[in-house]
Amino acid sequence: MIEYPPPARTNLFALISLLTGAGGVFSCFISPLCSFPFGIVAMVVGLLGLRSLRADPSQTGRELAIAGIALGAAQLVIASLFALAVILVIGALAFIGSR
Repeated sequence: MIEYPPPARTNLFALISLLTGAGGVFSCFISPLCSFPFGIVAMVVGLLGLRSLRADPSQTGRELAIAGIALGAAQLVIASLFALAVILVIGALAFIGSR
């Protein structure tokens, strides 16, 4: 009888990072500011996943962690640009209104 090695386990942090990053992308369509917490969580959990993958090379999921970090970083950039645009518009309206 042929014995096969057990399948490699996917790192849970990496999977959560990817899912949080993907969820943040969808929340970005609702409101870019809503994606800010998703971006932070995706990046932090992705970095934890990479650290735990380095400690246990028998697990898989490095690509998932990197994708989650990339999605989280993109969400932070988009949310920051949106917040900056809102602040500039409010400042411009306040300037025009004070004239």
